[in-house]
Amino acid sequence: MMNNRLLNTLANAIDNKEEIKKRTENGAQAMQELLSCVQNCQNRFGGKSELATEDDIRILQLCEKWEKVLSHGIKANLSSSTIQNLVTAGLNFTFSIVNVGNSLWSYCCLHMTKHEKERFKILSNINTPVGYFRAFLRASLNERSLERYLHSWISHGLLKEYYDEGALIRDAEASNLLPNMAAELN
Repeated sequence: MMNNRLLNTLANAIDNKEEIKKRTENGAQAMQELLSCVQNCQNRFGGKSELATEDDIRILQLCEKWEKVLSHGIKANLSSSTIQNLVTAGLNFTFSIVNVGNSLWSYCCLHMTKHEKERFKILSNINTPVGYFRAFLRASLNERSLERYLHSWISHGLLKEYYDEGALIRDAEASNLLPNMAAELN
């Protein structure tokens, strides 16, 4: 009986390391895709006063890649203490739009002021956490505030509660690159 438990523990540890290795490899690919999109946008729009809109495929791809990178390794479920922190952070108005599990929107809301949350709450054509996050992402890119948010996300004490080991945002190198990439889009 003791040997079976030991073997199961070892097997689970090996499976976990393989999962983290695969997550890390997927993250590296996602970062490379985002970097390519940032460079494409810089080449097209850099130094110009032209407004970059979603009519341009480069902007659509950029938003997709940011979402992919920021959702990389996000935990599927939150602990009850983390959910309580969401309530404390003032998300009670958004329980109809926040998945009680985990989402980029719920983590994003921890870093927003009451005014910013209210601004997104009044958007009548959005009704899912993914939709609210995408609206936030577009707004933060347009308003050149994504870099500031990323610094806040990366340094937040609940980062490990929201993201699994091997997630890009928890990686030291990636967490240094992401705010810089956002700044390059300004």
